Amino acid sequence: MILLRTSRLQLRPLQESELAAFAAYRSDPEVARYQSWSAPYSLEQARVFLKDMNRAQPGTPGHWFQLAIE
Repeated sequence: MILLRTSRLQLRPLQESELAAFAAYRSDPEVARYQSWSAPYSLEQARVFLKDMNRAQPGTPGHWFQLAIE
C-alpha cells in the first residue's frame, strides 16, 4: 500500500526488510531523547511495532500511524 507517490517522494508503510535500520534509528540516543521511546530500541521492539502498524488504519481519529518516507 502506497499512500502518496510523486516523481521524487513515496509515503508507504514500513517493510520488514527495513526493521534493522528502523531499530538502529530508534536506538540513537539523540533521536530517542525527543521521542516517546528509550534507546536502545531492539529488533524485537521493531517487529512488534511493525505488527501494530500493519493492524492500524491511517487516518483513524485519536490514533497515529507512522509511514516510511522514500
